[in-house]
Amino acid sequence: MSFMFTFVLLFLSWQDWQTYQISSWLLMPIIWLASLSFKIMDMLLVLGIYILTLFVNKLSEKYIGSGDIDIMFTNFLVLNDPQQWLLWLTLSSLLAYGYAHSTKRIQLPFVPFLTIANILNLSFYP
Repeated sequence: MSFMFTFVLLFLSWQDWQTYQISSWLLMPIIWLASLSFKIMDMLLVLGIYILTLFVNKLSEKYIGSGDIDIMFTNFLVLNDPQQWLLWLTLSSLLAYGYAHSTKRIQLPFVPFLTIANILNLSFYP
């Protein structure tokens, strides 16, 4: 499933790079498949955190887009390992910071950095 998620991420990266928006509905089949491996109470907890994060983000969308949160939620379900997920998120943030710092850009698409970090993560943890 990780490779299917990476394939979708590649398309979403291109879309985010071009328009600063993504079509989150492409993640729905992956969310559905990944959620089958969760116990119902764990899934409700993760879903509650996701909805709360989206709500807080709607109050101030100047730092991260809702599509980025959708991808973070989906990858948490796909990886099913909080430590690996935190490693992925940290790596993608460092990549984005390095790019923003070197190009002096204020706003940048985050999905390409999530994708690169996902590919690197899969290289070390298949």
